[in-house]
Amino acid sequence: MSDLGVDFNRVSPQDAKLSAEQRRLKATCREFEAVMISQMLSQVHASSKGGMLDGGSAMRTYRSMSDDALARDIAHGEGMGVADILYRQLAARQK
Repeated sequence: MSDLGVDFNRVSPQDAKLSAEQRRLKATCREFEAVMISQMLSQVHASSKGGMLDGGSAMRTYRSMSDDALARDIAHGEGMGVADILYRQLAARQK
């Protein structure tokens, strides 16, 4: 997985009311979900038989970058719910 990095400045409208610390925690949880999604996508590609578009190392690099971008878009959109569950559990421990 490439370095996704955590974008602490990316604030959704529903997160605007959160404290800076809570926004950082939420952003980190979303990035964790993005890493999980990207790993799942890479496993899907690894289990496939390749085919016509299996073009060597350049194609694998492009696919990895594409998977990372897709994973980040999913996690920062509706997501799969992992980030929300993780955030609720970690935020409750901070109180």
